[in-house]
Amino acid sequence: IADFKAVPLLIAAMQPAVKAKIGLTVSDRVKQYVDDFCAVVPSSKMLQSAGGYSIAEFLAGKAPEAKAATTRYTKVQYSDAPRLRLAGEVKVFGMPVSQNVMGPVLLAMESGKGAMEMCNIMEGAQNKPEFLAMNPFHHIPTMKDGSVAIGESNAILRYIAMKYKPQYYPVWDPALCAMIDFAMDSFSNEVYKAHHDTIYVVFEFAQAPADQAAANKTYTEKLDTWATHFLKGKFVGGDKLTIADFKAV
Repeated sequence: IADFKAVPLLIAAMQPAVKAKIGLTVSDRVKQYVDDFCAVVPSSKMLQSAGGYSIAEFLAGKAPEAKAATTRYTKVQYSDAPRLRLAGEVKVFGMPVSQNVMGPVLLAMESGKGAMEMCNIMEGAQNKPEFLAMNPFHHIPTMKDGSVAIGESNAILRYIAMKYKPQYYPVWDPALCAMIDFAMDSFSNEVYKAHHDTIYVVFEFAQAPADQAAANKTYTEKLDTWATHFLKGKFVGGDKLTIADFKAV
């Protein structure tokens, strides 16, 4: 599903109008990735043609004079995916003051399979080669379990639950998992920005917005909307904890 997430955005970046209007081009590796995806996903034709409203058609209308490049790109040779080994000892790299870090840390501790590994970003620990080998985007939290190394709070929560605490993300119940994902993603996309403009200001992690009162109002409105929609019971999943609760609390 990661490919289905990425390709619609990347095919937009590849369109001639983008190069013509803002001068942006993508790498040969990205072009090959998109071509490989489209070759095995027949429904990807909709990215090119949808009654004038496809991504390609819509962008073509923004720069009708732009022409697609005819030059061939250099293709890479693929190697086999590495075999990943689990250690059963989860290390969540981060700092205890980070709210994004602490959800995965608490879940690792709750599962009995891990804990936090200090990564002091105030001293630049996230830019050391050994950290960048795990997460080239140098963000916390980053998790390592044997040879499995991933970033992003939501992804780490899903991994720990699926491997060590499955009742918190019950993949045998797709409807509940969908609601859990909806709750976590909407918290990240809707509530977190408002959290940044309010709570992070007090932490001195962010500068105060021009209108703090308006930012406060936005935060309470976003949070109330989230709580009203998802907290119909004690927790997001009703009476039982899920990883969505570890994300938010």
